Amino acid sequence: MAELQAASVPLRWHWIDIGDEAELLGDLDVETFPTLVIADAQQVRFAGPLTPLPETLRRLLRATVLQAGADAAWPAPPGPVGVFVQRLRGREPDGPPS
Repeated sequence: MAELQAASVPLRWHWIDIGDEAELLGDLDVETFPTLVIADAQQVRFAGPLTPLPETLRRLLRATVLQAGADAAWPAPPGPVGVFVQRLRGREPDGPPS
């Protein structure tokens, strides 16, 4: 997304195939596709299903990354989401930081 690149926001992304990577998901129950998790180094900013429309993703990233800022406080995610994010943080991204 050009807005994030222009703001020098470092992003990494991971594509998870829940059939092939069930161990990575642990107890996280994904029922709706696509499901998106947005997290920074300290906290989860969003976790849930997302309408598969590019503009919906742009608005969500704008709200959770650009407009909220690095010091925004977010509610603690449900336990399985937090465990999943911890596992994911140690994994190499599919896409390079932008």
